[in-house]
Parts: sequence; structure tokens; C-alpha cells
Amino acid sequence: MLHRRFAKEERAQLCDRALDYFSEVDRPVPSNELVRVLFPRARLENGHGPQLLREVLRRDRRFQEPRNGTWDLIGARFHHLDLADARFCVVDLEATGSNPRRDQVIEVGIVVIEGLRITRRYSSLVNPGQRIPVWIRKLTGIDDSVVADAPSFAEVAPEIVDVLRDGIFVAHNVDFDERFLRGRLEAEGIHQPWWPTLCTVRLSRCLLTDQESYRLDALAEGLGIDLDQHHRAVCDAEAAAQILLHIVRDHAPELGIRTVGELLVSSRGSVRKQAS
Repeated sequence: MLHRRFAKEERAQLCDRALDYFSEVDRPVPSNELVRVLFPRARLENGHGPQLLREVLRRDRRFQEPRNGTWDLIGARFHHLDLADARFCVVDLEATGSNPRRDQVIEVGIVVIEGLRITRRYSSLVNPGQRIPVWIRKLTGIDDSVVADAPSFAEVAPEIVDVLRDGIFVAHNVDFDERFLRGRLEAEGIHQPWWPTLCTVRLSRCLLTDQESYRLDALAEGLGIDLDQHHRAVCDAEAAAQILLHIVRDHAPELGIRTVGELLVSSRGSVRKQAS
């Protein structure tokens, strides 16, 4: 059973069954639970079920394994939500380094998009409780004196969670921002459910293939988007939000991308323009 190869039709049926189950339970699903759903009569040795599951689902871009041993439908609660009805929360963090276990946030910027327009901007400096490294000071312009009177991360964490509630977590290099923010929230005892995430770097690489560079500053310049203070959180979040709006307004319709689920899937691979 472990080394079994699935015919295209059988694989499609299993993926549809998984899709129905995700839609029914509306949450991430542990591998062993999903194995029982897809292979109710199979007798599998320990460890074989998850491997078999990967063989079925890994080629279907609707599914992801955000944590080892747990699967999710990409943006399950938003899969059929029209883009115009979605709430996107575009996040940028500035920090003392890249390790959420050791380093601290020094600035948070969040730009909220609803109805395909910006409806809110959240920005806060954060006192990290440690010296800001020289290279970070040079990069951001934020030094110890700038954050001396700023609130601690523990003080702003509830505000951040409130702003992000019921939204799609968007960032330019989302893996860093989401992982870092989640790590700092967990350090404060706040265990946040998994957000559906969207990366404007990957989305731009897939849908804006004519750009020379996908760095935030270069992409903003290429699209005529203002970025006045690069490496300041709310300014970078604003630029990433404008990039997302450019894609959703100007490119998604001609590619037949109408729902959040379709947009999330498109960021994981190439999309062909639909014939008119």
C-alpha cells in the first residue's frame, strides 16, 4: 500500500473527498485523521499513512502541510469568497534580528484591505527591551532612543491580534513575518489559530512575470508605487498592499481569478491566461 501509485482519476476522487471533508470540518486536519477519511479500510503500519497522504495530496495545489503531520485546505474558510468581499491584512515587521526565539519586534505595520480598498492602517513602535544592533539601526533608522518610550510587545500584542482577526495574512516574504509574529505571540502566551497566508513575493513572481526584480523597493518602483521610507514597517506594508491591489484589480480578472482560494492557489504556481 505504501508504494502504491494512484491513477489520475483515483487521485482526483481522493482529493475531492479531502476537499469535502475540509469544507465540512472547517479546520486543519491531523494526517492520521485524514488518512482514516480517505482510506477507511486500509491497514497501515505506523508512519505509512502520512506518507501515503503526501503521495495523494502533494501534487494538488489546493492543499498544504503547514505543520508536519497536519494538513489544511489553503484558505479553507475563504476558498469561495469573492476577492471584493475579502479582508486582507498586509503586515510588515521590523525586528532586532531574524530569530523569534532570541530577537524582538521594534516596529509593526499593518494595512487592512476591505472591498478592494485600504480601510485601516495600524502602526506602532515597540520597545524590544534590548539594544538594537548597529546594522538594524542603519537599515531602519530606528535606534534605542526612538523606542525608549514605546510600548512593549506584550502591550501591543492584543491590538495586533484584533487587527488581524478574520483576515488573510499577507506580507512580502510572508514566511518570515508570519513565523516571527507567531513566535513572539506564543512567547506572550497567545496561541493564535493558523492564518491563511499570502506572499506578495511569490504572487508577483507568478503573475507579474515582466518585472526585473521582486524586491519590495524594486517592485514598487517598477509598478509606480510610492515607497518613501523603505524598512519602516507601515511604509513597507503600504507598498505591499498597493502591489496586492494592483494584482487583484489589474491582473486577476483577466486570468479568471475571482476568489480568495483561486488567488492563494495561484501564488503557488503559474496561472495561464484564460481565453476570452
